[in-house]
Amino acid sequence: MPEEKPLYEDSDLKIDYFKSPDGNKSCEDHEIQFVCSNERYILLQRGVLKELAHAKRSRLIQILDNISGHMSFKDLRRHNLTADAIGVAAHCAYIEEEKRFEEYKAKSL
Repeated sequence: MPEEKPLYEDSDLKIDYFKSPDGNKSCEDHEIQFVCSNERYILLQRGVLKELAHAKRSRLIQILDNISGHMSFKDLRRHNLTADAIGVAAHCAYIEEEKRFEEYKAKSL
């Protein structure tokens, strides 16, 4: 079961495992939530967090747009975010997820 602490959180956004309306957390899907508006988030299906974490800067917005169908630089600016901020957050969240997985594997042995 995923930990309660988000994979990544700063004053502008949070990345964590997707939480369904019934309160259960997915261990494969993730979400990006804009801290300034709790209702706005982007669902990242399995593998997308890794793709964002490894993406070149020039592809970040394209990937987010493909996922959400409505993400643009204008949307990021409205939330005082940059493509770099999303990239750093995705990278940090992915590293944290890998770290937790390695810790889980070590405990399972």
